[in-house]
Amino acid sequence: MQFQSVSSLFAIVALFSAMAAAAPATKRKHEYSGVATWYSPKHNGGTKAACYGEHIDDDSNIVALNAPQYGDLGSNSDWCGKKIEIEGPNGKARASILDACPECDDGSLDLTPALFTKVVGDKDIGQGDITWRVL
Repeated sequence: MQFQSVSSLFAIVALFSAMAAAAPATKRKHEYSGVATWYSPKHNGGTKAACYGEHIDDDSNIVALNAPQYGDLGSNSDWCGKKIEIEGPNGKARASILDACPECDDGSLDLTPALFTKVVGDKDIGQGDITWRVL
């Protein structure tokens, strides 16, 4: 009788182990918080992005990443080209990291005017709290 109980216990443990192994792993993306500001590539900083020298304009869905996260401002960052989702008081938007913001604090982003209005609201607001994550 004891042998059957032990065998049954092993069978139950094996069943639960198989179920756990088959369950999909959920990995949460790291979320960052900061302040969104806006800049006009046409008038502030130029139309060549810090990343790869790509052309950017006021209507581009790109962001300038804060200097602490970007790293060496004189070279392409590991962040260059990453797709992100930004959420602010006015909504959500997707963008690419293609530029650097020397004045921005850790977690903060500088957005093009078009992106700023989608995420934060009217440009006259000047800045707004955001969260963002890499897609």
